Amino acid sequence: MTHLFLSSRGSTRPDGSGSGLGLAIAADLVRAHGGDICLVHGLAEGACFRVTIPDSLAEPETDAISETRNAVGAR
Repeated sequence: MTHLFLSSRGSTRPDGSGSGLGLAIAADLVRAHGGDICLVHGLAEGACFRVTIPDSLAEPETDAISETRNAVGAR
């Protein structure tokens, strides 16, 4: 597993700027929406990332929840 999307401790740049949280926050936001983020390529002049987010969220398993509630209530 790559550490690219994990928060780092301290600066990530030679000049001391940056907190190392940018990609970690981006990954958390993308995954919170049911998506995925990955590095496509990283070059000296920059990096390219692919972000995919579904156009709709998966439906919750309401049948399983209802069955559990009914089974608990019947006891």
